[in-house]
Amino acid sequence: MIQTIFGSPVIILKTDNVDNLFSNKIYEEMVDHLMKPGNKFVDHPYARGGNICTTDLNLAINDDKINQLHPLLNFLQEVGLKYSYLFTDNTVDDLKFDNIWMNLTFKGCEIKNHYDKYENTDFKSLITLFYPKAPIGGSNLVFIHHGNYGQWASECLETDIVRIAIEEGDIIIFDNSILHAVDAHNVEEPRMCIAAEFKLS
Repeated sequence: MIQTIFGSPVIILKTDNVDNLFSNKIYEEMVDHLMKPGNKFVDHPYARGGNICTTDLNLAINDDKINQLHPLLNFLQEVGLKYSYLFTDNTVDDLKFDNIWMNLTFKGCEIKNHYDKYENTDFKSLITLFYPKAPIGGSNLVFIHHGNYGQWASECLETDIVRIAIEEGDIIIFDNSILHAVDAHNVEEPRMCIAAEFKLS
């Protein structure tokens, strides 16, 4: 499904091969990694996560875990390339991987309006979000009309909010210049989001 939000396409895809892309074993290993003391990259009392690796795929977690993410990363790159024509007038033959990060969201978490850029860069890029774990009734991806950076969705008028209900296995693709937020996660089971950024080259 393709929606237009703020004049830009937002692609919402369903995948039924979650276990092949991101097995329970990998999920448990990544949760264990994120929950270790000193690995709290996200400054939030109800979330864990942060940057896993940048362009060289050689940062933050060991090589074995990085290698486990390659099939998922390649899949997200292929899917992003398929829809890249919606985001540029230029011919795109390849998407250049820039970075990947992971968030584990617990009950009570709400994430402010933000960009998913690892650095303050001017290059045009796509963000691909993949949700290997997304409990029913958990937090939604939120786009806020007239929203400002750092704003909470709960502070906004309901008429200004576009919510995308997230289900397990969802892939969401959009231009990385679009501000977005996450509303409150109100269930006990955590939600995991893996985000990969690709330069449009």
